[in-house]
Amino acid sequence: ALARLRCIGVKNNMAWLRRLCLQPEFAAGGYDTGLLDRIGQGPAGSSRVAPIDPETMKALAGLARWAVQARLAPRNSSDPLSRLDGFYSGTPVYRQDNWQAGGPGEAAGQLTSHTHVRLQGSSATVQSPGHQLLCRLSEHTASNGLPRLTGEIINGPHAGNCFDLVWQGDQLHLFVGEEQALLLWNNPANIRAGLDTEAHGVAAPMPGRVFAVFVKVGDRVTKGQPLIGLEAMKMEHTLNSPCDGVIQAIPHPVGEQVTEGTELVHFQEDEA
Repeated sequence: ALARLRCIGVKNNMAWLRRLCLQPEFAAGGYDTGLLDRIGQGPAGSSRVAPIDPETMKALAGLARWAVQARLAPRNSSDPLSRLDGFYSGTPVYRQDNWQAGGPGEAAGQLTSHTHVRLQGSSATVQSPGHQLLCRLSEHTASNGLPRLTGEIINGPHAGNCFDLVWQGDQLHLFVGEEQALLLWNNPANIRAGLDTEAHGVAAPMPGRVFAVFVKVGDRVTKGQPLIGLEAMKMEHTLNSPCDGVIQAIPHPVGEQVTEGTELVHFQEDEA
């Protein structure tokens, strides 16, 4: 029951409770008040619960990013760019996404997924350099308004385990078997360059051309407000403000070509 429970948004000790229930002493009913101390002193892995390995985590993160984009495309569309069967011409197209990892009981760290997804019926193959994950997809729905993808892992160290991938804004909750992890997607639309402790800016997530400026110097903006329109990869991208503040400088006018990482808006953040 604990393994199937999905609790999102509230700090909890489910992972610890699962570890407790899997202790042989606890299962046999021979526990005492010293069991908790012995669990804390036990060797790593004594709970028989395998953590989600990094390659599986990256593959599932790539699958989740693909699913969020694909769920908006009609399945019977004649537009080849909207096909959900993984069709591609020539070499496969890999999607790269950067994440900040740090789920329950884990140290925060950086994670990069570099994946290509191919569908065959209800089966999905997630390909990344040197690794391939096979999955059987069950549902792609919204649970309490949150996008959710469920399925079963076919190969690798977690073969036979079911998984749940649940989005909460830019946070991705991964549930694999009895383990869970939390990833924060580094959304390119909200890149924030920390210049010092008081001043901040918004940087170009990729090379492109400024096609629109939605604010001017001196404007007070709110978190999420559109700031700059950037044309890149034959698409128009809107860069939003990561927080409340006042615009101090807009160094690159409309029509100017910029490189990745170029500061496009410099602003003074409101004090908390």
